Amino acid sequence: IKPGSALSFDGTVRDLQTELAESTSTCTVSAANPMIALDAKAQADALRRLTARRQKRLPAAPVKKAKAAKPVEPAKAKKAGRH
Repeated sequence: IKPGSALSFDGTVRDLQTELAESTSTCTVSAANPMIALDAKAQADALRRLTARRQKRLPAAPVKKAKAAKPVEPAKAKKAGRH
């Protein structure tokens, strides 16, 4: 990801529900049906259940913008000499 591109981080922090939804993945595994991971309908159903469960647990939070860091002044050098 190149800095400044549409995919790079711009300091915006979204609500927790959105951040979790876009940063996690779901994998369905079944000993009875090993091909379930390839079943699109089963994956959509699992994702819908997971999302509904998260929505019940997580309250919506306001969007916050990260504060810019204040510039730091370099320390002034002291003259070398006898102490």
